Amino acid sequence: MKYFIHPKFCLCLLLLSSLILACNNSDHDRSENTMEDLSITFHITSQEQHLSCSQPFSLPEYEDQFYIKDFRLYLHEVELLSASGEWTSFELINDQEWSDGNVALLDFEDGALNCEESGTLFMNHALNGRIPKGEYQALRFKVGVPFASNHQDVTLAEAPLNQSSMFWVWQRGYKFTRFELIQVEANNDDTETRTPWAFHLGSVGCMSEAATTAPTEACNKVNIPQFTIANFNPEDEHILLDLNLLLNGIDLSKNTEDTPLGCQSMPNEQIECPELFNQFGLDFMSGAALSEMETCDASSEQSSLCSGPFRSVKNHGHEHEHEHDHDGDHEQDDSHDHDSDHEQEDSHDHDHK
Repeated sequence: MKYFIHPKFCLCLLLLSSLILACNNSDHDRSENTMEDLSITFHITSQEQHLSCSQPFSLPEYEDQFYIKDFRLYLHEVELLSASGEWTSFELINDQEWSDGNVALLDFEDGALNCEESGTLFMNHALNGRIPKGEYQALRFKVGVPFASNHQDVTLAEAPLNQSSMFWVWQRGYKFTRFELIQVEANNDDTETRTPWAFHLGSVGCMSEAATTAPTEACNKVNIPQFTIANFNPEDEHILLDLNLLLNGIDLSKNTEDTPLGCQSMPNEQIECPELFNQFGLDFMSGAALSEMETCDASSEQSSLCSGPFRSVKNHGHEHEHEHDHDGDHEQDDSHDHDSDHEQEDSHDHDHK
C-alpha cells in the first residue's frame, strides 16, 4: 500500500519546525539578554591604607613597621542578594588564569622586594563573572577550595589550582589563604630585625594512607569560612580585606614551641590560632564556619563575625597600577615552590585528629 503525503501537510511541518527553532533561539537570546558581566574588586588595607609589597604600614598596638610578604586566597560559591531578597549565584568566568569557573584566586602580591621569595609578577584583585541583570544589596562568599578540587595532583591541575606554592600535599590539599607579613623592628645600633609571620589556612584531620594519598572523605576540620557583607552595591563599591580587623588584639609573638611563627591551622597550635581563626570566621576546635552559628542574613543587625575582616567601601576611582589582570602564566611561581615553611609543615601532615 502506498501512502500519499499532501503538500500542505509538508508545508505545515516545515512551518512548525521553523517556529520551534525560532522559539529556541528567542529563549537563548532572552537568556543572554538577562545576564550581565560584572567584576567585584577587592583590596587589602590596614584601616584606610592600601597595602603592597614595597610600602610599609603600621598596625594598632605595634610601634614596628610591617610589610606584606605574600597575600593570596581562594574564593568560591560567590552570591549576591537581589533587591527582592533572593541569593543569586555569581557565575565565575573560566578565564584559564584566575578562575576555572568554580574557584577563583585573588593575588595581592607582585613578586617584588619583600614578596620575591614566593610571589609572582602577576596580580589579580577582581572576581569576574556573570549574573542576572538587576539591583543587588549584599554579597557572600566562601574562602577555600571545595573538597572535590582540594586533593589533587597540583602539577596537573588547571589554573588557578596549579600553583604549588599554594599547596601542601595531597592529604591536606591547598592553602586556602597564604597571608604572610614581615615585622621590622629598629634596633639601637641603627640595624633592624626582620621577623616573618604567616597565616596559612587549610583543611586538617584529613584521613588517608599517606601524605601523598588523597582522602576519600571530607576532612575532620574543613576550615572553610563564609562571609556576608551587608549593604554592598557591586556597581559602585569595592571590598576591603582590612588587616586591622583581622589582627586586632592579636599578639603576633605568641607561638607554639617548635612551630613556624604564626598559624598553620594545625590542632596543636592552640596558643596562636584560636583567636585568629575566630576573627577569620572560623571555630578553631571544630573547623566550622561561624556563619553556621550566627544569623548572617545581610541585615544591619547581623554580627560583625559574619563579615570578619571584610568591609565594603565606595569606589572613588583610586585604582592601583597592577590591580587588573595581567595576561600571563604562573610558570615563574614554580621556581619558588620549595619555600622554607614546606618542610616544617609537611611534618605535621599525618595528623589524624
